[in-house]
Amino acid sequence: LTYKAYVQNKGWQDSVKPANTAGTTGQSLPIEGIQIDSTVVPVTVQAHVQDVGWQDPVHSGQLAGTTEQALPIEAVKISADDDEIDLYYRVHSANFGWLGWAKNGEVAGTTGCAFPLEAIEIKAVPKDGAAPGETKAASVSSDDFKLQLRTHVRNKGWTDYVSAGTSGTTGEGLPLEAIDLSITDPTGQSGVIGQAYVSEVGWQNEAKVNDPIGTTGQGLQIEAFRYRVVGPACLVFDLNYHAHSKNLGWLGWTADNGNAGTANGALGVEAIEVNLPRKNGAKVEESAYKEIQIPCGIIPPAPTSIVINKAQQTMAYYQNYDVTRFTNVVTGMQWADDTLAGDFSVLEKLPGYRTKGPGYDAVVRYWLTLYVGRITGFNGEGTINDRVGIHDASWRSDWRSNAYLTNGSHGCVNTPLAPMEYIFKTIPVGAPVRIR
Repeated sequence: LTYKAYVQNKGWQDSVKPANTAGTTGQSLPIEGIQIDSTVVPVTVQAHVQDVGWQDPVHSGQLAGTTEQALPIEAVKISADDDEIDLYYRVHSANFGWLGWAKNGEVAGTTGCAFPLEAIEIKAVPKDGAAPGETKAASVSSDDFKLQLRTHVRNKGWTDYVSAGTSGTTGEGLPLEAIDLSITDPTGQSGVIGQAYVSEVGWQNEAKVNDPIGTTGQGLQIEAFRYRVVGPACLVFDLNYHAHSKNLGWLGWTADNGNAGTANGALGVEAIEVNLPRKNGAKVEESAYKEIQIPCGIIPPAPTSIVINKAQQTMAYYQNYDVTRFTNVVTGMQWADDTLAGDFSVLEKLPGYRTKGPGYDAVVRYWLTLYVGRITGFNGEGTINDRVGIHDASWRSDWRSNAYLTNGSHGCVNTPLAPMEYIFKTIPVGAPVRIR
């Protein structure tokens, strides 16, 4: 028995005897045709050809595959009509290397992966004798790549594995603390490498192949993550994924090392959805990752909310966690009528509100009530309990960041008219206001 290979760009090689290699390795040259010659034992060969599939079987001395058509062989089945021997064979597959030994008509190579066969070895051993080497993973099909996903949910622990789809919870306010995602193939060469953005930690280092990301037992939520496929799987599949984030719901899809989730908002990922389609263009959307701006240096308490930084004398108005207005403000005069720090909400929206007390009397166009507080008149006329809120101040021309030191308000937050008008018209009653 001898055999030879027709190699792309080289043509027919010389015939070799069993236990020798036909074809090439390390040159990325596909085999397009195989011919086996046997003068004693009849041999049957069947080739799986790119874009063609399984050809009809051929016999000793006949061509399996093609020549001069640039159609690589991806897998073979070889058998000998002899009760005294087992015919073993293995192939060197592009992107996998040498696969395990197959025998007596079993598949050797890949199907559904578009990985060309580059070399082949054949050996005959006595019937039921020991195989020439490892028989595991003699063939790989696209169906042999497996995805598994589970998540560690706060207060619940690890979920069951799913082969694709969704893991975690929605509507329960329970963040994920760890994600366990893996992709495997029969040769053990495929996988995913993940990285998590963890509260109080930031971006962790990349995990090892197919290892979990995040933490367990530390009460730290995952706020964003990314994954990339490695090994042969990355040539066959796209990994698509997206995150369900607190207060935002499902964000857009991303793929192959794209960020999913949020940054700067302390918003935990509550669920993840993953799928592994054939490689034909990964699903990527702009809304997969939301980096929340914090110009005041304060994390917004809700999608629609106001934050005020007294030290900076700045205010940011958020809608769906986007800063739609950012402005200087003037808060209560230091050491006299300091604006209270804390978490409040918009109690009322009062147009054309008249504010009056010791030493002041003014009508403002737009008023948002935060709380009722003790107001002191600058002229020493005494104190009253009055509404404290955010409002425009037509009488004020000094909006510098130090104005509150000598010319501050009576406890309210004075705001320029243009941003105040927009905020008043769009913010709902009950929206949170955070003052620090």
